[in-house]
Amino acid sequence: MYYEVGVAVGAGLPVMILAETTAEIPFDISQLPVGRISLNEPTTIDLAVRAMLQRLKPAISKSTVAHDSPIGSGAPERRAPSVSRSKERVQVFDLTQATQRLNAIRTHGSSGSEFEQFMASLFAEAGFLVSAESTKDDRGVDLTLWLDEIAPVFKNPVLVELKTDLSRHGIWSHAADQLRRYLHTAGATCGVLVSLNQLPQDIPTYTPSLPMIVTFSAAEIVRLIATRDLGRELIRLHNAAVHGVS
Repeated sequence: MYYEVGVAVGAGLPVMILAETTAEIPFDISQLPVGRISLNEPTTIDLAVRAMLQRLKPAISKSTVAHDSPIGSGAPERRAPSVSRSKERVQVFDLTQATQRLNAIRTHGSSGSEFEQFMASLFAEAGFLVSAESTKDDRGVDLTLWLDEIAPVFKNPVLVELKTDLSRHGIWSHAADQLRRYLHTAGATCGVLVSLNQLPQDIPTYTPSLPMIVTFSAAEIVRLIATRDLGRELIRLHNAAVHGVS
């Protein structure tokens, strides 16, 4: 079962598909963004729709401006330049500036809420479908994230837990156990722990079984968000855990 969710903007219609985690998506709509969630929970659907609307705000604004332009004005249509594929990843925001903001949060000993707001803003700026709102479905997890590209491997959403310090294995183990309980409750299969500070060598990058928990330093995940490589990295780590393939 799946629902089509869209927002009418002039002649355009930004669309997202909300589907059960086990639903097969018809080929003719398989290229649309897909959020795999439980459609039996109204609060989960509401959360996904509101997060989608937040994501679509830039597209809605641009579409509104385009349709408000006078017809036959003689001005050529301005198109975004195409980006050729290369080994160098295109950054969707200024990584240097984001790193400076991260360092400022770390240096000034800012609150966990500021760290959460910073990370949520980066996901949103990069165009990810993310919600920072706590609901009974996530049981207090910091961020809820939908990644289209991981659907063949993991169930959406991905639950993200932010910690200011995971410098000792015991602290990490406690945080991982807590996140694992959240994942079981939500029926999710992938969780991400993010440490504001650097991680020591004895902290596992990932757990070897599902639900899988991946641990990044904030600096690492900011780079992955900037290049939109987070989903690809999660799949790579899954393959490393299951098949021994990096």
